[in-house]
Amino acid sequence: MNLAPADIEDALRRHLTPILGVPVFAAITPMRLPPESVTITRTGGTDQSFVLDEARISLDARSTKAASAALALIQDSIAAIHTAAQVGRIGDLGCYQATRIGGPYLNPDPDNTTQHRYTAAMVLSVRQERRK
Repeated sequence: MNLAPADIEDALRRHLTPILGVPVFAAITPMRLPPESVTITRTGGTDQSFVLDEARISLDARSTKAASAALALIQDSIAAIHTAAQVGRIGDLGCYQATRIGGPYLNPDPDNTTQHRYTAAMVLSVRQERRK
């Protein structure tokens, strides 16, 4: 059986979009940003076993309203991910643990000064996927 690292970015995008009620992007942030959004980027990770993927992700929450709105959005994102890990699933992926390892912290975007941005980092223990 061939297994590959889980597509955690897309699984989180599909999971968080209806919960947060704002656009959630996987890996690539569009040039034209909506007033509020979240971007999930896999920044690394390790295979802990044949089936366990320790995915390291970065979350960026943006808001044109205020820094406090971006902070609330990232806090809601983190809470939703922790809840999914407690349930044991993020969409179709088995999820065994979620750990926040950094942030949230105010992270101004020099290329987009009209939006406030908060960033956080997490590690998620998820089941690897079968190669297609």
